[in-house]
Amino acid sequence: QHQAQLAVSAIYDVVTKIDTKVREQPGEGMQQLRLDVLDDTRERMDSILESAKGSATFNRTAAALEQHAGDVYKELGRTEEAVEHYEKCRETIEAMAGEDPDNDANIFNLAVVYEKLGSVTLELEDIAVAREHHRKSLDLRIRLTQLTITDPRLTPEKVKESLAGAYLTQAGLASALGDPAGAWEFLSRYLEIQEAVRYSIPREFLSAIE
Repeated sequence: QHQAQLAVSAIYDVVTKIDTKVREQPGEGMQQLRLDVLDDTRERMDSILESAKGSATFNRTAAALEQHAGDVYKELGRTEEAVEHYEKCRETIEAMAGEDPDNDANIFNLAVVYEKLGSVTLELEDIAVAREHHRKSLDLRIRLTQLTITDPRLTPEKVKESLAGAYLTQAGLASALGDPAGAWEFLSRYLEIQEAVRYSIPREFLSAIE
């Protein structure tokens, strides 16, 4: 069991670190290579590491595989396939979060995958559904600010910036849906985080930047 856990941890490092490096290389051929590596890794996990299935490390690695596969399909313009992999990732992380609801890493990762689902759904021109995905991502990021963070990777700056970005995304979606009041509300929240100033009305903000 211990050896299986170590093997899964090694696979997680391969998926998250090596795939990130390969992503930086240009060309569709490299993207196909990424898919081949991810598919092969998934098969090896399923067939070799039976004893580790169900563990937090195994589930985290399985989620990472699906997320990275979704990223590749998105970059290739195969949006619907990207959605399928992001949904699988979401299901895995939600199950993990259900077992450990205050785990900050699970909450952050779930926020990330909802953001990715929002992004690809927007590419499919379903703005209302995209806004709902991004709203869930925002709600999770707000929740993170209410917890005592234990994961060293989640620095205060990272949590703050991800929350600001979520507010800015919601502002853009609200504007696209013809909701100027909602757009301003989200934009003012973004500005409050970035500038430590809360503007009551748009005119105050415009006056400040003139």
